[in-house]
Amino acid sequence: MHSFQKFTMNMLRRHGLILLIALTGFSGAAQAQRTGMPVVDFRDIPVSLSSSKTLTSEQVRQAFVAAAGAGRWEVATLANGNLQLTTLKNGKHTLVVDVVLSADKYAVLYSRSEDLNYVKDTSRRPVPLSVAQTSMLEMARAEHAKRFANLPEAKFAVVREGTSIHPSYEAWVHELLGGVRSQLAPL
Repeated sequence: MHSFQKFTMNMLRRHGLILLIALTGFSGAAQAQRTGMPVVDFRDIPVSLSSSKTLTSEQVRQAFVAAAGAGRWEVATLANGNLQLTTLKNGKHTLVVDVVLSADKYAVLYSRSEDLNYVKDTSRRPVPLSVAQTSMLEMARAEHAKRFANLPEAKFAVVREGTSIHPSYEAWVHELLGGVRSQLAPL
């Protein structure tokens, strides 16, 4: 074998090892990302957060219907007068939330989802996370919480213990809640 061929083979081995290490590290990050964020419900959000006037539950309902329509959520009215909102993102991710309404407060509660990696018991991981992966997951969760910390509804977020879901879940709900705030503000 010529020296150039030896050099090339050594470089391929060395770079192949680097590539293998990099791919292994990325799979750890992917595993941490797939693990998701805790599912949060938004409970007892005062209508006064968005409007200084006293409103009827019908006005609050109409604000949700308008915000849902603008955000491409389908609206269904439940037998008890509350709403169930469904959205389909990217043609494959479905999220369903229940909206509990009254004249003075409202709540948005996770109902179900498809293709959002919802897990009910996070203690049963298919593959245990390494210390590095656990650390990455904790950092991602802290960054995620920081992202929404300044939004008015953040203090009404209640974590459902033992659950996790794709990080987009909370972003989509915050978008909906922002739309509701915008609808209620002029009332």
